[in-house]
Amino acid sequence: MVLPVNEQVAVAPYQQLMVSRCTVPAATFNAGAAFNLFAITGGPILVAALFGHVTTLMGAGALLLRLQHTPDVAIYPTTGIVPLCGAAATIAGDPVDTLWIWDGMTAGVAAPTTAVGYCDATENAWMGGGGEIILVEGVISQTSAVACNAGEADFYMLWRGQRGTPRVVTQQ
Repeated sequence: MVLPVNEQVAVAPYQQLMVSRCTVPAATFNAGAAFNLFAITGGPILVAALFGHVTTLMGAGALLLRLQHTPDVAIYPTTGIVPLCGAAATIAGDPVDTLWIWDGMTAGVAAPTTAVGYCDATENAWMGGGGEIILVEGVISQTSAVACNAGEADFYMLWRGQRGTPRVVTQQ
């Protein structure tokens, strides 16, 4: 049985899980400014997880972490910034190895947890929450209402693109 073209696209196999990483120093966590984490090109992707990992102690005045997606206006001219989550509680003083895990829901937040190394309820939030989401070509960024004076974090995105079609996710 041959599926109609639109159904063939919907059930097309996806490539293996890819991991992209972006390092964000405290100086880029500015109040009211967006810092681009990842650029998506070549078509939509399935995002399996998106989280931050504190690599240097976050300082005082640390931001209220928020994630957003801005579709490429050349491809999607009528689409603006799309909030991916709400603002997390302050991350001031978050120690090394804290994870900020977003649950995949726009009503969720990138909640901090220090339970690294085993799967607790927070680490499992992605699958219990929104699961995989589709993002089109554009930029994923972090924005904040409060500036940060110290610290550093790596952001990771686990994603899949359609097999045979290049999908490039790069840090900005």
